Amino acid sequence: MAKYLLLMTLSLLSACSFEIQPEPQGAWNEWICDSQAKVYWRPDGADGQSVQVRVGAGDMLHVLKRMPGDNGELYSDSELAFVLQGDHAEVYAINGHTIFGRNCKAQPE
Repeated sequence: MAKYLLLMTLSLLSACSFEIQPEPQGAWNEWICDSQAKVYWRPDGADGQSVQVRVGAGDMLHVLKRMPGDNGELYSDSELAFVLQGDHAEVYAINGHTIFGRNCKAQPE
């Protein structure tokens, strides 16, 4: 009986070690702005309706939803806006009107 309980316990513990891991997101795009601020961004899903953005070395992750806009693709939440215009972007705070970066672009490797 003790062998049976030990076998069951080991089976349960080994099953717990094989958790299904979430599919990794795409690689981060690292862009440098005229202000030398670093902006890290990537699409958040295949539908193109949201992006994930981090500004600078901060750990704050913003998931921005696509909004109607006249110039480029505008993504925003209640704190941050990211305007993607082809091969460059702008990043700014919504409430404080603080511009974190203009003319943000991928740097040649």
